Amino acid sequence: MQYKKIPKNRNITTKGAYKMKKENRKIKENENFMDIKRLSEKYIMLSTCLSAHNIRKVLSRTIRDNIILNNCNSGLNDWLGSINGYKITNIEEYEQLLREYNSQFFNYPTAYIDNFIKFASSDLIRQIVKLSYIASGRGRKSVPINNANIKNRNLVFTFNSKVFVEHVKDEKEIPFYANAFWHFVMLILLTEYVNSYTNETITLNLSEFHNFISLNILTGMKMSVEFETDVLYEELFEEISKFIPSNKKNIVITVNDEKQTILFRVKNNFILADAFKNEGYKKVKSEFNKELDRKSESELRVKHGNTPNSIELILYVTGMRTISRILSLDCNPLNKIYLRNFVEKGGFFISLIISFHFRAIVQNSSLITFDKSHYTTYSKFITRYKGERNTALKTAVIILLSKLPNNKRKILIDKCFKKDDYRVKNDIYMDLENLDKILNQDKFCATARFHNVLRRDYGW
Repeated sequence: MQYKKIPKNRNITTKGAYKMKKENRKIKENENFMDIKRLSEKYIMLSTCLSAHNIRKVLSRTIRDNIILNNCNSGLNDWLGSINGYKITNIEEYEQLLREYNSQFFNYPTAYIDNFIKFASSDLIRQIVKLSYIASGRGRKSVPINNANIKNRNLVFTFNSKVFVEHVKDEKEIPFYANAFWHFVMLILLTEYVNSYTNETITLNLSEFHNFISLNILTGMKMSVEFETDVLYEELFEEISKFIPSNKKNIVITVNDEKQTILFRVKNNFILADAFKNEGYKKVKSEFNKELDRKSESELRVKHGNTPNSIELILYVTGMRTISRILSLDCNPLNKIYLRNFVEKGGFFISLIISFHFRAIVQNSSLITFDKSHYTTYSKFITRYKGERNTALKTAVIILLSKLPNNKRKILIDKCFKKDDYRVKNDIYMDLENLDKILNQDKFCATARFHNVLRRDYGW
């Protein structure tokens, strides 16, 4: 396996994976497209699991002395049970081994090893690479160790990208770093464990180690993408918060008006198949397990980005079945996605993964059209009166009146003002006329415009 650079113009979809449909069944298509720019896309966390059986295989293929092998196997469960508190000492002693291993199996840049040694020396590695030993349970997020059979326990690896990018400013390389650090940590820890049972120095069989340690399966991902739009975030928030799920057993929506966030919880990953079927995939696996598909949840959070006009989408995916549905071209939940294969194919599929959840949510919503929000227009209108007296009161009155038909406007104005208040009434009518002109230019729903350009330019 060779290290591959990711082209800057890399398409987020596999060529020929799907064809864009001319019409969207849930959002009314129009000729108006929003002017957007993708500001960032990044992994926040990657998580995998490896069966303890594979670690025992490494031991049996490395240790020839049966007594030492039996001792290692006997103590392995206790060792793995305390692995969350691991420490790497004397990292310099392993530098040559790491470089040899990298040269033989990866050929990553030397910066990978240099950064790993730097993190291991300062113990930052434990904040970036987290290890835990839990019982396997299909569809369960965590199970107490003493409640499960020893043979079915898994070693869980979590790569904390948030801490990593504070020190290495290269977000595009995160999947590669995750794969490299997983191998480097396990190579050192397992070597130290084996040698703790013998006075001699035993070197692991690197080929066998690589083959079995590479069988870690992607089980969790957290990622985000941020877009700069041509409207204020509040306008998109007002419209998207009106989503109504067709079936609350599949999708639950929580709106936080104070923090202006929207949380979509996909409680049944089987609906992700709809995102494939309606986008031109010829073959889609319909395998469905009621119990398992309802236990692998995903959360898509919509929040304010880092600028007044930006929107950030944060997706947290758990469960092998969910990840397999998205990253298998036939939506097969049984097709295991190994970290090594994920990396070999480029590893940077953030927009693709988020887009399937976004599309599935839209397609499983009972909302046919969005209520148009004029938040950005109102904001610009209010700004015109900045510095004048009673700006809040004046603009509030005009905005409220603008929502009424002309005949009711006149009735209300005549009730509130005397007949000889010509100047005040004239100012109100002029302000209303100006606001009406602006509103007439703001016809198209911001969310529809946003979705249109996502589909056209980003494959959503």
